[in-house]
Amino acid sequence: MSTVKELTEEIREDFLDDTERQNPLWSDRTIARALNQSQREIAERCLLLTDSTTNEICFLNLAIDPATGKLPQTIPLNSKVLRVEFVLFPHFDNQVFNERHLHNYQLTRTSTAKMNDHSRSEWGFERGWIGRIGRVERFMTDFQYKSLTFDHVPLWGGTVQIGVIRLPLVNLTAKEPENEPEIKEYNLALIHGALKYAYSKGFKREDSETHDPIKESRWKNQFEEDIRQIQRDKAVMSPDDITCRPEGWDEGRHWWHDGFGHRGW
Repeated sequence: MSTVKELTEEIREDFLDDTERQNPLWSDRTIARALNQSQREIAERCLLLTDSTTNEICFLNLAIDPATGKLPQTIPLNSKVLRVEFVLFPHFDNQVFNERHLHNYQLTRTSTAKMNDHSRSEWGFERGWIGRIGRVERFMTDFQYKSLTFDHVPLWGGTVQIGVIRLPLVNLTAKEPENEPEIKEYNLALIHGALKYAYSKGFKREDSETHDPIKESRWKNQFEEDIRQIQRDKAVMSPDDITCRPEGWDEGRHWWHDGFGHRGW
């Protein structure tokens, strides 16, 4: 996989023909920023980056709110999260004599609309589910406010693990030229997207010499074709749109195990 420095040199020499080192039309900083925008757009539109292990994104601490004296029913998501694929909730099991084992069980995805539709008898909810204390079984997400909400106020705390699709963790910058993009399989798509941004009006403060609507349109069209191809590749790899599973997931029975004899549905 190429580094930011290598991609910048390839773009400058093979596509922009901007090899004047003393006074280039596009600085390394500008090209790196264009690469960063390209990677972010690919990640957002193609949902490529899955994660269930990054501590600051995938492990959410459930602690009592001092203001209410209760555990929260809604917890914030990291701003990098695009979609939540699964939620593993800490399960408190004291069936063994005076022994307490914490392990996780999987929650079912729902929506606010379903939770508020009280005519659905299969949900078994009465009016006023917000603020109701009980065993957590379902979750819903709100990406306008980047939050995860449970069907009950939890009875116990612990660490919630989530599997997500997310944006890249680190921005690509000229200050860190040895960094590599997180999207590693689509170098040409990254370059084509960067060229779209590099030729666009307003991307550079002084763009009178770099803005070229014809080349911008050309690379925009090429980038759109790249996006469609990546989406087709992803559809072939994940025909049922399941891109992230908890470790130990059993596709046939729809339960998972944690390697210690615990199972969750």
